[in-house]
Amino acid sequence: MNGFISMYNAACLLTGDSGTEDVENWLMLLIDQADELRAVKVWTDRRSPYLPGGLSFQRRPEQWRISVAAFRAWCVSNGFTLAPDQDTPSLPAADAAAGKAGGRRARQIARIVDEIKVQGWNALQVPYGGKQKIKAACLKETALFTEDGFTRAWQEAIGQGALRMEHHENYTSRK
Repeated sequence: MNGFISMYNAACLLTGDSGTEDVENWLMLLIDQADELRAVKVWTDRRSPYLPGGLSFQRRPEQWRISVAAFRAWCVSNGFTLAPDQDTPSLPAADAAAGKAGGRRARQIARIVDEIKVQGWNALQVPYGGKQKIKAACLKETALFTEDGFTRAWQEAIGQGALRMEHHENYTSRK
């Protein structure tokens, strides 16, 4: 599943029905781990006619958004389990509408991830040279991909936590 959930909703998924105090404790842990989870802390209103690129507003920590895929990967790597019947978090209606699950970009990302699986690779450890193989296979589908479309879909998939290159730290300027 692609998309984002809020830090508060992620904390609720980790606690299940155990109470408000536990939600606060999980929320504090998630906030401390925000950089590892690549939390989106700023909301941008691109419709603003006054500034190029729109206005940006800082969100409160419980409203920071994290990728569902990154959240699941973080849970697995830290040994945390989601509450029973909560292992497939659903997106809030606003996030689902913004993600347009059936949109072209979502189909492109799904196709990229499928091709990675066909190659037998872990989507979070695509080997060196793998991007070019995936790109070559995807560009054969001219109805879905263009050169720029593939590049944008690849970057968005990375941003969502759906895929990552092996030795990712060598490809990014983030520390």
